[in-house]
Amino acid sequence: MAFATVAQYRAKYATDLDDAQLLVWLEDASGIMSDEMDAAHVDFCEPTESMAARLSRICRDMVHRAIGDGTDLSMGIPAGATQASMAAGGYSESFTMGNPYGDLFLREAERKALGISRGGVGLAVPSYGVLGGPDD
Repeated sequence: MAFATVAQYRAKYATDLDDAQLLVWLEDASGIMSDEMDAAHVDFCEPTESMAARLSRICRDMVHRAIGDGTDLSMGIPAGATQASMAAGGYSESFTMGNPYGDLFLREAERKALGISRGGVGLAVPSYGVLGGPDD
């Protein structure tokens, strides 16, 4: 089951995908989110209203990053471009895409919003008693 509906997605983003295709994307994103939350032991089975809203928003944003919505009409730059280069006389134009293969992924801020931690590097130092104390 998807955390967001097709209608919720369409209310926020434009897309040329039909409802069936869009639902598959939303379900795939929800599956990735569920797997990540399961692994982090985050309970999402009966979410609060605010958690349900977060799940829906993040699901829609994941799908939007993956499928985009065409171009930024003000500049003619494709959605998802992280770098753009244009020239005039020689008619040159190039773009570097941030997600060229349409992968579904969670950003670090989204992980944090869902209570998912990637862990970190730590150091454990064993504690030793004082030698020569009353128990020696």
